[in-house]
Amino acid sequence: KLKEFVPGDRLVVERFGDYFRKGQPYLDGAMLRVFPEPTTELTAFKSKEVDLISGLTPDLFSQVATLAGAEAMGVAGGTFAAVILPADKPPFNDNRIREALKLCADRTLMLAAIHNSQGEVGNDHPISTAYPDHVALPPRAADVNRARALLRDAGLGSGVPFKLFAANSPPIRERVAVVLKEMARPAGFDIDVEVLAYDRYLAQVWNKGVPYVVYYGTRPTADAILMKLYHPREGLDEGRWAPSHATAIRLLEQARETVESERRRRFYADFLKISRDEGPLMLPFFVNELNGKWGFVRDYRINPASFDMVLDDVWLAPDAPKKKA
Repeated sequence: KLKEFVPGDRLVVERFGDYFRKGQPYLDGAMLRVFPEPTTELTAFKSKEVDLISGLTPDLFSQVATLAGAEAMGVAGGTFAAVILPADKPPFNDNRIREALKLCADRTLMLAAIHNSQGEVGNDHPISTAYPDHVALPPRAADVNRARALLRDAGLGSGVPFKLFAANSPPIRERVAVVLKEMARPAGFDIDVEVLAYDRYLAQVWNKGVPYVVYYGTRPTADAILMKLYHPREGLDEGRWAPSHATAIRLLEQARETVESERRRRFYADFLKISRDEGPLMLPFFVNELNGKWGFVRDYRINPASFDMVLDDVWLAPDAPKKKA
């Protein structure tokens, strides 16, 4: 239960005696610290001021792996940065243009350059292997010649200029935009990347019907992320795609209404194929959830849902350092 909350500094919880799982949690309490930057967090971890750190960048993750007595932990997640391509206005109201841009991305190279290969290649829909309802579809390989041909077929062989907005936090948004700009240039896309402060991005860009880089963490279920991204009433329909794809949206509704898991997965499979082939997202990769802990922290398991940290089973070995309350 909550004991203390200091915004921008710490959250303190203590054991709840009437917890529904009898005998748990094992810990008497826990403190979640907020650090101003990742390097400060790593310094606190190295000095054992903190026992566990989450949401690591690949660089910090590799540093944790070199520390004697520490364990670098990674698990496939569903967190992603993707490009929203508004399907209700030119140029992306033509699926040939959306497909052409998707074909420009060398996804394996993007993942390596942006996140040190700590993740998995995406397929232009938001359901990674971290979700039980993931469906394996043929991957989309980079094909600049095909992209050029699609632009010519759409009457835009002379090129497609557009502005792509990205918030400055987290940094992966800008990196995806910049790398895509260079990869798409040979096909004929002229992308003007504009990076904004996060508050300005929220006020002027996010869900305003323009191309931008969105960033979402892993959700508990496929329904949670799919309905949020695509549904016009239950979610945001950020790509302005639902009005022209009512049949696809109905598949999401049918999946939500279906209890039997295999039948529900069939609805998702049909939707994800349409989303990959015609959807308003260019989603190149998913990132792994990366944590670090000291060896004296026992039975901690990473939750692929990046915002959840389950500590029910965690306990501290006798060699854990004593900390002041």
